[in-house]
Amino acid sequence: MQPIQNKKINEGISPAKANRLYWLGRYAERVYLTLHILRMHYDQMLDEDNLAYNNFCTKMGIKNCYTSISHFMDSYLYDPTNPDSITNMLERVHDNAIMLREEIMSDSLSYVQMSINFLKESQKAGKIFSELQTISDFMLAFWGSVDERMH
Repeated sequence: MQPIQNKKINEGISPAKANRLYWLGRYAERVYLTLHILRMHYDQMLDEDNLAYNNFCTKMGIKNCYTSISHFMDSYLYDPTNPDSITNMLERVHDNAIMLREEIMSDSLSYVQMSINFLKESQKAGKIFSELQTISDFMLAFWGSVDERMH
């Protein structure tokens, strides 16, 4: 029996890429779970207590620097300078995904880009919250794609 030549042996990944994978997963999970928790509080903000974002901030462990529900929603969803914003988190997912393109494949990366594009279009269209389930769906598709395509 002759040894198989030209067969690529899985040697693992470098510590730097493992670190990127860790942060990629952490930020992607954070986007998904934050949107889920935010949806629960959003109805309460609209129907019962327009200061319910205070409870959200407390539960999430973030500083409440917001002056109104509209300020909260605008800043928390769309402000790239707000380190807690969905936009900021998606950019961190994207940054790590770009560095891992060879491992996760471009198909997976496209779900992150679609999330960013969708969020930007939502802001332009003035859809503060009603359509953001789509980003949660893209995050689920991203995880599924990574699982299927990762080398």
